[in-house]
Formats: sequence, C-alpha cells, structure tokens
Amino acid sequence: MYICMSTVKKMSKEFLYTEIADGIATQIRNGVLKAGDKLPSVRMLCSEHQVSMNTAKRVFLELESQSLVESKPQSGYFVSQLLSVKLPLPAVSRPSLIANNDEPDELISKVYENMGRKDLTFFSIGIPSGDLLPHAKLKKEIVHAMRELKDGGTEYEELQGNLKLRRMNGLVQYDGLSFISFSNCKTNHLLSQGFPGSRQRDSIMVNNSQFPDFPDPSSSKMQPVFYETLLFRVSVSVIILLIIIVIVQLTTNFLRLKNKALKQIVHNKNSELKETFLHLEVVKNELQKETEYQKKLVETISHDITTPIRFIAMLSQKLYESDDVEIQKKYFDSIYKSSEQLYQFTLNLKEYTELYKAQNIVEEKEYALSKILETKKNLFCEIAKEKGTTIITVTEKEVYCRINESILTAIIHNILDNAVKNTSEGEIMLNMKENQQKTEITITDTGIGMPAEQIAIYMNLFTNPKLETPSFKGKGLGLHMVIHLVKKIKAEISFHHNHPKGTVVKLILDKTKLNE
Repeated sequence: MYICMSTVKKMSKEFLYTEIADGIATQIRNGVLKAGDKLPSVRMLCSEHQVSMNTAKRVFLELESQSLVESKPQSGYFVSQLLSVKLPLPAVSRPSLIANNDEPDELISKVYENMGRKDLTFFSIGIPSGDLLPHAKLKKEIVHAMRELKDGGTEYEELQGNLKLRRMNGLVQYDGLSFISFSNCKTNHLLSQGFPGSRQRDSIMVNNSQFPDFPDPSSSKMQPVFYETLLFRVSVSVIILLIIIVIVQLTTNFLRLKNKALKQIVHNKNSELKETFLHLEVVKNELQKETEYQKKLVETISHDITTPIRFIAMLSQKLYESDDVEIQKKYFDSIYKSSEQLYQFTLNLKEYTELYKAQNIVEEKEYALSKILETKKNLFCEIAKEKGTTIITVTEKEVYCRINESILTAIIHNILDNAVKNTSEGEIMLNMKENQQKTEITITDTGIGMPAEQIAIYMNLFTNPKLETPSFKGKGLGLHMVIHLVKKIKAEISFHHNHPKGTVVKLILDKTKLNE
C-alpha cells in the first residue's frame, strides 16, 4: 500500500506540537510553572524545539483550548490564573424517599412564591433579564402608540386588521378588477390558512360585504392619503424653504438694525471721548499755566523782599556789635524806616497776584509816575545810604500814564533793586520825560556796570519774540522778570554802559500801542 509522504509529514507535525503542548501542560499541572508565570515566546519556542512558527503557535492554541495559558496583548503568554481558583465541590442532595402527596395548587404556589426575589434566577420562566431590555425605547413607543391609536388603544381594530400595517406590509394590491394580489410570501401563507383551498401566488376573490374597507371592484386603484402625495411633499418643502428664507431675512434685517444702532452708539461715545479729551487738554494747559504762574509769583515776591530783609539783617548785626549810642540810634532809625517801607510793600502784595494773570494792561484812569518813583526811592533809600549811595529823582514835569500800575511798579522795583545792589559810594538817578508818542523812564547808576556779554544776552532775549523767558532761577533773576513784564505791556527796554562806569537802563512806554 502506498502512503503519501506529505500525509506522513503532516501527521508528524501534529504529533510534534501535541507532544510539546503536553510537556508544558505537565509542568503546569505539577506546579513547576505557577499561575501568572510567563511562558517562552513563539520565537524562543521555535528555537528551542527546532519547529516552525505555525507549529509553535499551534502549541499555544492547544494550551489555550485547555484553559492552561492565557495571552496578553504585546506581552506574550502566561500561565492562566484560573488554575489557582479552587471551586468547592457541589453539595450532595438527599431527597426524601417518601412520596409527597401535595396537591397541584400547593406545588404551583411553592414554585411561584419566590417570584419577587432578585437574588434568584428562575430557569422555569422563559423571559430575558430586565437589564437586557431597552426600557426607555419601549416606554417611548408605548406612549407614542397610545397617542396615535383611537381611545388610547382601548378599542379593537377593524376586522381586516390595522390599515397602516396592511399598507406598510403590502398585504393587498388592486389591479383595477375584483381581485387582490398577495405579494408577501408570509402573508400568502397566512391567507392560505385563513382561506381553505387557497395556495401561495393564488388570486383570491374578496366579497365587499365581508371587507367593507376595500374599494368597490369597479372603482379605480386605491388612492394614497393626501400627505403621501408628491404634491403635498413638494408644497411642504416649498413652505419650509420660504419660512427659512423669511427667518434668515428677518434675522439679517434685525442684525443690520443692531449694527446701525451700535455704530451710532460708538460714534456718540467717540464724540464724547473726543470732547472729554479736548476738555482735559484745556484743563491741563490751564493747570500748567497756573503752576507756572504760582512759581513765578513766588519767585517774584521772594526776589523783591530779599534786598530789604538782607539790609535789615545786616543793620541788626551791626547794632548788636556796636556799643555807641549814637550809632545804635542811627541803626535803629534805618531799621525803622526800612521796616516801614517793607511793611508798605507787603500791603501791596495782592497786586503781585495780578502780574502774570492780568490780561488788561491798560488802566481806566491815569496815574502819576512820580508816585511810583518816590515810593521805590523811599524803600531803597536807607539801603543805598548804608552803602554810601545817593538816590536822586529828576523830573522836568509831572508825567501821567495808563499802563497797568502793578506791572510798571514791579519793573521799576527790580531795576532799582539791581542798581542799589551793584552801586557803592556812588549815585543812582531816576529820570522821566515824555512826548506825544512815548514816555521814557531812565535809571542811571555809577556802580560796577554790566558786562557786554550779559547785556547782549538780555537784549537778545528781549528782541527775539520766539524766545520764552526762562524760569526765574539763579543769577539775574530780577532782570529776567523785568524782560518778561516789559514784553507783557508791549514796551521797550535797553541796557547801555554809563561813562565812566555804571549802567543806564531805559524803559520806553509807547502810547500808540495802548489803544491796539
């Protein structure tokens, strides 16, 4: 008898993988390999037993079929944990050998007396577990059916059955004659059972008196309900489309109106912010001007009272150091006069507050210039006398003026103060004269004089209208103030050398500019 070699080879392979599987199974059952131990991989099994990949895989499949091993994805094969689980042996029942004469009703009661227990499974009842049923969907469909059916489904259906169900299942079709064609095989089978002698695919003649719901044989085919017609569907689609278009149009118009209103609100807010910004800029400029004004005012007052106070302090020092009664009397007299003039000066400090704020540089009534010159002469007379200097006033005739008296007083005060500070053992001359167009006030001293460079700086500051007068700090404070105030009253000022020494300051008041 001839045996195919391929069959022998196949049998040897099957025996080989079975033999390998039995060897591993024996190790597991003997406890050599414990539950959870990792088994060699497929490649290692191939290398160890010199078998192919398929044979090695069949070894593990055989062990899995015996529930000895289990595979874990991307980890390999492990000894099954089920081997460590020892199930208890079932208890042996010992039924009574005496026959029970209970009645059937009693037996039935015993069977169904535990129906409400959830911890028992009743194999005698062929119903699925409640956890497997779609309760939510069943409730939804029951509620829907109760709403759709007549009287909530409490009435019987028609004899022929539910009309919708018949239409859905295609139970009947009319061919224009008095025959009904049944196309559904299951329905044909049921109808063949309901109509003795009928077969599938037979045409059954139906009496209208028995089925009044069916149309008369002479009538045309059954007409669909209105909502099943193509016209109804097209009409509904068009209506829905029109409603969508109207809603979109209304929404668009509403958004346009809202956008327009928002634009108007934004415009109004921008206008308000712009006005507020401009107002704040004005307030800021006013505050800056007010701050500058306060600063200049304090510097002006401080500068104008510095010389008299310094003179009084100097006389007080000399009075303290001298023991001669005559000299002390002289000093007391000078202190008294200087203090009186300083007191009169402080009474007029209110006028200083208007120096930089005053917009009107012209007085309503004329006043005599000699009054200003005489007041300032008395203020600085004692100071000049202490330095050996004489102050002389020269006037050809009484001169009247309408320029702001406070400003002109501050100008003459600072020029005379500067002359007194820089003149020792000399004289200071105050002169004024006028013609039809101009009034000229000249203050000449024989002091140390002003350097040419300083005269050039002051003249450049006065003649260049684009230059702002600097802050009144440091050297030359009084003359800087004078130049600022001269510009304000639209007058002219010039500085010259006096021969042989000293300085000549001329202040020219233009009468023609007062009416501009």
